[in-house]
Amino acid sequence: MLNPSMLSGGKKGYYLSQEEAINRRRLISGYVRYKIFLRCINGPTYDGYTEMSFNLVKIETKPLHIDYKGKGITQVMINQAPMLPEVLAHNYDGYILTLPGEMLKIGENQVRINFEGDYVNNVQGFQRSIEWDDCYVFTNSEPDYARR
Repeated sequence: MLNPSMLSGGKKGYYLSQEEAINRRRLISGYVRYKIFLRCINGPTYDGYTEMSFNLVKIETKPLHIDYKGKGITQVMINQAPMLPEVLAHNYDGYILTLPGEMLKIGENQVRINFEGDYVNNVQGFQRSIEWDDCYVFTNSEPDYARR
């Protein structure tokens, strides 16, 4: 698993720039569809995966990337092909996962990302609260916190 805390050169406090958002919009036609699956574990962490699909209009030299700043990414599949661990290590800096252009295609693309995250107690991510014998998990899913 690639853990952002092991990386140097991560972009502390990274936020998507307007230029990057415009570039994404120019490359993707229509909507990006997401499915998110979470496995709530009794302990300080959770894991899961997200499946996303999008229609790519063209492939450019400017990278197409996905924001994720959780505990770590364990696997990436692009169009049913696994991203090799050394490619993942090179393309994920703890905040941004760059999708290699050679794994993308014009038209419908599918990406699956397996991840791990830490529960938070400040509502800035995926919160877990234990009250008596009950356990509750929730998120406000605000834009910056939804990428954790």
